[in-house]
Amino acid sequence: MGIGIFFNVPAHGHINPTLPIVNELVKRGETIIYYSTEEFREKIEKTGAKYKPYSFSLSQGPTPSGNFVKLAGMLLKATEEVMSKEMGYIKKLKPDYIIHDSMTPWGKHMAKYLGIKAVNTTSTFVFSGETTDKVDKFRNKILKMALEAGIDQIFDIVTIKRRLKVEYGVNSKIMDLFRNQEDLNIVFSSLQFQPDGAKLGDKFLFVGPSIYDRKDASDFSFGNIEDRKLVYISLGTIANERLDFYRECIKAFSKSEFNVLISIGSKVNKKQLGVVPSNIHIETYVPQIEVLKRANLFISHGGMNSVNEALYFGVPLLILPQQSEQVMVAKRVEELGAGICITKKDIDSEYLLEKSVYIMESRSFYESAGKIGEDFRETGGYKAGTDAILNYVTDDLH
Repeated sequence: MGIGIFFNVPAHGHINPTLPIVNELVKRGETIIYYSTEEFREKIEKTGAKYKPYSFSLSQGPTPSGNFVKLAGMLLKATEEVMSKEMGYIKKLKPDYIIHDSMTPWGKHMAKYLGIKAVNTTSTFVFSGETTDKVDKFRNKILKMALEAGIDQIFDIVTIKRRLKVEYGVNSKIMDLFRNQEDLNIVFSSLQFQPDGAKLGDKFLFVGPSIYDRKDASDFSFGNIEDRKLVYISLGTIANERLDFYRECIKAFSKSEFNVLISIGSKVNKKQLGVVPSNIHIETYVPQIEVLKRANLFISHGGMNSVNEALYFGVPLLILPQQSEQVMVAKRVEELGAGICITKKDIDSEYLLEKSVYIMESRSFYESAGKIGEDFRETGGYKAGTDAILNYVTDDLH
């Protein structure tokens, strides 16, 4: 049985999709050492993997500002630190393979340096030239981001790239920092949902969203919200401090015929939202999978993980993107007829209610979401992903 290292970005949207595969690998006798931060230790250890902390802070993950140039600098610094601080331990461990997230270049380059196989896992759209063209003026935005990042940031990027090349032979383009593709790439989506998926080739295996019992602790009860149509509202776990948005949602649905469940996260104080009508329920945390099994509409930030989970259960979406990559997801949902993308200027109670009612009264949105969900369920799931990983990494072991 093999030993695998798993490098990931410490963010719910990146970690959650990988947990079923990690759990399945452990069940099949593999030893997995999973690098992350303390926040995710419990859920990682529940899979049977061995948690190992990064030796520095990566807790912020991709920045809410969406500046890819600043993020590139952060990823390069992280790559240098992980390779310098963890190389000794990993050499001594002698792993058989490395699995890494698409946004952890240190995983790709660690495997290359050690001469072992590596597998990429992708929890977003596959980031290709064709995909980036789907975002209006994408290249101009990158240039603007570089100017915003400043000359010091650009100098740091160039300097670290030079050091990595000299020390470890790392020589990758800036855009590769967000892709880190391997000969096997596990994508937690479907070929149908991926923009230009047919152009990607056979190195990409689409296994669909990883839906399984995450065993998250929760005392949440559905007892008082199951008698009417349910609207579920969440802006995810990163950029969710939006009192203005929550207040407009409360105003929009206060006199409606719907039950509304709003998950605000731990950064917002419920008391700031005041007294709410009996049909509106405010929670800091909800078991999202269980909610989506019952929901009629999901008003979301457009995080890939949340969108995948909604569509898996055939739930249409009203999406308010908070970051650049979420715009891509929202536009794809809209393109396939499974929801509507709105902008910050659309945060108005009347508009929110109007669009919500429109979606819930239109059969086409449910049909489109249902088709995508059916496609997700037919992709093979985490067991197909596990099979592919083991077949790939054990070719040279047995």
